Amino acid sequence: MRRNSTRKKLVDRIVGGLVNVLGIIYTDFYFPTYTNGLKEISGVLGCTWSDEHASGIQSILWRRHWETNRDEMWKALLTYNKEDCTALRTVTEFLQTPANRAHLGLLWGTRRTRLPPNRSASST
Repeated sequence: MRRNSTRKKLVDRIVGGLVNVLGIIYTDFYFPTYTNGLKEISGVLGCTWSDEHASGIQSILWRRHWETNRDEMWKALLTYNKEDCTALRTVTEFLQTPANRAHLGLLWGTRRTRLPPNRSASST
């Protein structure tokens, strides 16, 4: 991205501000899920996708279909991306809110604890 940019300082500032949310979750939080996948974690926090088959792999298939046919498939891809962004925002906001973490027994970087089973942010 930087190599092709004419505004390298702006790119450096943006890239320097990025945060790997999965890295924070992996090292500091346990959610009542089998994986640290966005769909599982955000599902605990109440997020859903409009297409029950939506996934990263499915989005690649949708993209390939659209590139070949140039039909309405871009709408499904756009919807999936919007829903993923909403889910990531939900997880990020949850992690940034001390009251949410305290209510569910999570501590930031001090000790690793599990969220109680059958609890979600919507029950707070």
